[in-house]
Amino acid sequence: MKEETILRKQVLKYLQHVREETGKCVWIYVPQDYVTAGIPDIVGCAKGKFFAIELKTPKKNRGKLTLMQVLTLDDIGVAGGYRTVAKTLLEVKKFMERILHD
Repeated sequence: MKEETILRKQVLKYLQHVREETGKCVWIYVPQDYVTAGIPDIVGCAKGKFFAIELKTPKKNRGKLTLMQVLTLDDIGVAGGYRTVAKTLLEVKKFMERILHD
């Protein structure tokens, strides 16, 4: 199994836990349309705050964002959404803590 697939499964399990345990995560969506360039790996809404998570792993230059990913994440930030590029589950946990306690 690819590193990014493993990370995605860990993150989704964690986000599901956040939703079940706190009731604060309203929804989580994993885009299935990989034709649309730039869409983050995971998008959701927690406490009324939109968030986007782009997952990257360092293996084989996979840690680099495409131009469309950069532009999309920038647009999300300009619109007031939270966004991050995460390489580990710990980075996602810290990101979500910031959203949940902001």
